[in-house]
Amino acid sequence: LNFHQENLESFLKNYEIVIYKFQSAKEAYQFANKTDIIFDLVISDLQMENIGDNYAGEWLVENLKLQKSCQYAKYIIISSAFEIVHIAEKLNVDCINKKLYYNSPFMLKLKLQEMFSNLELTDEL
Repeated sequence: LNFHQENLESFLKNYEIVIYKFQSAKEAYQFANKTDIIFDLVISDLQMENIGDNYAGEWLVENLKLQKSCQYAKYIIISSAFEIVHIAEKLNVDCINKKLYYNSPFMLKLKLQEMFSNLELTDEL
């Protein structure tokens, strides 16, 4: 969590951003279900706690998209699971391979630039 937060804060340091971190998919869902905050971006690890037959991150994205607070958000799922691209396509979201991301944190910056073309991101880490 801290790795993602530090990267986001460094790339977006010219903007006022608020980052909400959750330790589990259920905790994130419960917060989104009761808040009036409208989210622009949701980043989730695909592999958290188990929820049924799906990855917890998959369950989270499916359910957040139904919430008023997240219905217009852009989504990035991060995972080292070999089926990450297939799951992202099924959910209609973007994805980042975790192993590649940890070796090159600028992958997140590139993904953000693709998703939000009007952002001016810094090159600092």
